[in-house]
Amino acid sequence: MIPEKWRRPFLIATNAFNGAAGIVCGLLFILAPDGRLMGAGDGRLLEMVQNFPFPHVFFQDFRWIGIAMLLALGIPGTAATVALLRRIEPQYLIAYTSSRLLFLFCLVEVIFLPNPLVIVFMIIAVVQTVCIMHIVKEEKARKKHT
Repeated sequence: MIPEKWRRPFLIATNAFNGAAGIVCGLLFILAPDGRLMGAGDGRLLEMVQNFPFPHVFFQDFRWIGIAMLLALGIPGTAATVALLRRIEPQYLIAYTSSRLLFLFCLVEVIFLPNPLVIVFMIIAVVQTVCIMHIVKEEKARKKHT
């Protein structure tokens, strides 16, 4: 497990990365739904996402994937990063929500579009959740003793 002194920095770094990636990639897919700005304009990735539910409704292009990335990864990851950096309450609830959304996003992706990188992000989401649980438990114990 991650040592106590590295838990907050880990949460900040991983949420910052996921937030930035979710915003950048989400916006690039929204701005160019054909995928050309993300290097996916050749159509191979679009063929692969036809395994997702309702492909003829949501996956004619990458617009909905961009919206999902923005809403599930970009905004929550950025909100968690800001809350953790500024120590805004409820910072750990925001970070927890961000980690759960990352996990759910990856779970859907691993079911319908399996790739090894998604497993890494799922592990990061689980480690984030465990870190948050430890931090909250330790803070409650400190408050109890003061």
